[in-house]
Amino acid sequence: SIKKGGEIIPPTGTPMLLEITTTYENTEITLPHLDGYNYDYTVDYGDGTILSVTSYDDVNCTHIYTTPGVYTLSINGTCETFYVNWSDISFSITKILQWGDVGIILPNFGGCSILTEITNDTYSGLTNVTTFEYSFSETLISEIPTGLFDNCTSTTNFYGTFRDCSSLTSIPTDLFKYNTQVSTNGFQSTFQNCTSLLSIPTDLFRY
Repeated sequence: SIKKGGEIIPPTGTPMLLEITTTYENTEITLPHLDGYNYDYTVDYGDGTILSVTSYDDVNCTHIYTTPGVYTLSINGTCETFYVNWSDISFSITKILQWGDVGIILPNFGGCSILTEITNDTYSGLTNVTTFEYSFSETLISEIPTGLFDNCTSTTNFYGTFRDCSSLTSIPTDLFKYNTQVSTNGFQSTFQNCTSLLSIPTDLFRY
């Protein structure tokens, strides 16, 4: 992020967009990042608050929504991890609206118990991801976008990716067509306990 005359100038590029839903006053969220990765982005919390983040534990990663409502959170710049992994923000993310092109390496929305919708990778923002371990486990998604992983040719691990997604009813044909670096063990528990699945495409893991 660049500051000019005290004003934060958002970087050029396509942002990651998340829908945040709060039901209580003064709901606090913390953007979940891992140490050892790069962060240099502008976050727009959707309530008029726009801040700059340059480290995994930046104070600007924590925000309080004073009023209950539905907000669009925007991350624009470099953000190599978004690692929910059953942390407190998991109770506030309801949709992944856009992956953008923020250089994400580790996306994890595991435990987002009110997440109902994820989007396709329109801007090739998932190209650098090597593992989707537990990325969408225990969410409420009912479908997977066709071609979600088409740009993820370096991915080696889908362990538990959709584990315990009890609302998931279908799997797109050729979902893993371009993920040829994944070993047999890399698909372990990918759809374990997806109790609403009606069918599984033929040769889903043959690539």
